[in-house]
Amino acid sequence: LRRAELGLAMGDLVKGEAWLKEAVDDPKLPSDLAVKAKLRYLLLASKLKPSRLKEDLSEIEVEILSHYRGAGSAEIRVKAALSLVKARVAESNGDNSAALAGYNESLKSFQDLEKLYPANTNIGFMIGRSYLSAAVIAEEERASENAAKLRGEAAAAFASLAEKEANSTPETQYQIASAIASQALSLWQQGDSFGAEKLAREGVTRLIALQRKMPDDARIAIDLAAQQGIIATTLRDEGKSIEARRLLMEGITLIENGAAQYTDNFSARYLLASLKWQLSGVLGQQGDVNEENRLVMEAHDELRALLGNPTMERPRPSEVRKSLAYLCGDLGHASELGRKREEAIGHFQECKRLWQELKRDEGNQLEVEEGYQWAVNRLAEMGVK
Repeated sequence: LRRAELGLAMGDLVKGEAWLKEAVDDPKLPSDLAVKAKLRYLLLASKLKPSRLKEDLSEIEVEILSHYRGAGSAEIRVKAALSLVKARVAESNGDNSAALAGYNESLKSFQDLEKLYPANTNIGFMIGRSYLSAAVIAEEERASENAAKLRGEAAAAFASLAEKEANSTPETQYQIASAIASQALSLWQQGDSFGAEKLAREGVTRLIALQRKMPDDARIAIDLAAQQGIIATTLRDEGKSIEARRLLMEGITLIENGAAQYTDNFSARYLLASLKWQLSGVLGQQGDVNEENRLVMEAHDELRALLGNPTMERPRPSEVRKSLAYLCGDLGHASELGRKREEAIGHFQECKRLWQELKRDEGNQLEVEEGYQWAVNRLAEMGVK
């Protein structure tokens, strides 16, 4: 059984499952250990490859719940874990409604447990993580205001957890900083630049302090770069392009220095492309056209590469496609101003195709319809159907 758990924890689901079956099928294994092992398997598998659980989940869930029925706090704990598993599986299958319901159900159970065991910091940690998971789903449902609220709740949960710890661990401090950073991003996406900048600056202060305690943690570099991008946007809008340029270059360096760690971190690569796109605009304002063109094409190529990777789940392909559509529109406009007709047509055609793909996947949303019509009109002005 321990060998099975070790295999699962190391990410080898095939061997882990085989060893688990071998253990639980042995009549010498006590039933309580077998049930605990199956619950542990569900938690690990739902984190690593949730789609594998679609067929077996209901059957295993019934078995686990029947074993813990009437067991007081143990039953609450098991229900919290199972709700978390169901939320992850629903999320992996694209059922955001069921996923959000699962995370909320899990959150309620963890909150009930916290009332019973207020000193248990692991429960507080799970409450914070559940808020963040729910926020991701809310964001995918385009409920950005709800996402920001949930991330604020997560930050408060982690801050409460830090107060309970005599000396809060760097990991808890990171979770607070990361929740604040993600809340800033939600506000920025809503257009609340003032609120976003205020939180982003708080996030930067916390993250820089944590860098000394966790110097090799890639998560800190990614969060820090994202917050610098938010602050740089505000500085650029205030006419402080030199300060904006410095922050964006620092953010890009942070991500590029960890490029080897981020090969499979699609969110980091998406952030890098976004920062390069932002910086290209700032450089264009400052008259550095050559560097502007180089960076915007690097951003374009990175976004194309992300879309070409079938294993990418986050960011959502539709989110990357939309960014690339807008970027192609910028490229087409710049080429047209530079009197590069064929180049401009190519960019506008790619822009049109991307909006068409978004119409196919997302339906007739106003933003998508307007983006598509804009590209059609630009091509028509150039005599191209």
